[in-house]
This record gives sequence, C-alpha cells and structure tokens, in this order.
Amino acid sequence: MPSANNIQRFTRLSLFVTMALVLSYMERFLPILPAFPGIKLGLANIITFIVLIMYSWKDAFFVLIARVTLLSFFSASGISFLYSMSGGLMSLMAMTFALKYLGNTFSLIGISVIGAFMHNTAQMLVLAAVLRSFFIPLSYYPILVLSAVLTGILTGYIVANLHRHLEKLGQS
Repeated sequence: MPSANNIQRFTRLSLFVTMALVLSYMERFLPILPAFPGIKLGLANIITFIVLIMYSWKDAFFVLIARVTLLSFFSASGISFLYSMSGGLMSLMAMTFALKYLGNTFSLIGISVIGAFMHNTAQMLVLAAVLRSFFIPLSYYPILVLSAVLTGILTGYIVANLHRHLEKLGQS
C-alpha cells in the first residue's frame, strides 16, 4: 500500500505536469519571432527546472516525459515529439550536471542558460539527422544560440525568484 508521502509526492508531480502542459500549450500561441521558426520562451522548462531543484532529476525526468508525451498526443506531430523530447532530455541532463557539479560556480540563471543552449543544440542535431545535412542547421544555429541565452536568462530569472519564494513558504 502506498504511503501518504508517496501519494502526496505523486500528486504534486502530477500538478507540475499539468502546469507544464498548460504553459507549453499556451506558448504555442505567443508569436515571439515569426521570422524564426522554433524559437519559443521555454516556459514549460521553468516547471522542469523547479522540480529538478525541489525534488530530484528522476522526478524532473518524469515531469518532462509526461509533458512531452501528453502534449504530443493532443497537439503535435511525430517530428515535434522528437524535437521536444531530444531538447528536453539534453537540457535536463545538462542542468542536472551543472546543478550538481557547477552549482557553486553558476547561478540558477546561468544553469538555465546552459539548459536552453543544450536544448537548442539537441534540436539542431535532430534537424541535421532529419535533413541528413548539417548545412541548414549550422546556418540557423547562431540565431538559436542567441535565443537560448536570452530565453535562458528569462526562465532562469523566473525560476530563481519562484524558488526563493517557495523556500520562504517552506515548500522547498
């Protein structure tokens, strides 16, 4: 029989999945830079990063997998699933590593930028595999690096402030 702590943890993680789904879905309607397809704020990554900080990489992995899979069921194509999953997994691995081994060197904002950069890098690798060429991905990559820095700063700022607020509430 599951313990009360396990039920409470699963319930919280389910709420995080729901929040990430809502943010991810809503983000599709925000025209950031129409001239540059694929550039998004990465609002759902705020939830993944908060779960990584508050719980564990395993719980963040669960939230990421559930969000990408469910969102793909409801609104995306197979290729979108590949882009989202590869970017999310690479980002999570990089942020987990950075948080564990570079947490004294980088702030949460810096770790968020690392995650955004690795997210875009993974997506470019998937694009190169789909196209069977690195020409287009490499020509688009500088734009994605710049967007990763900017969106990583934004999401990192939100995560840092949200985490600080949650710590004050005793939730972290």
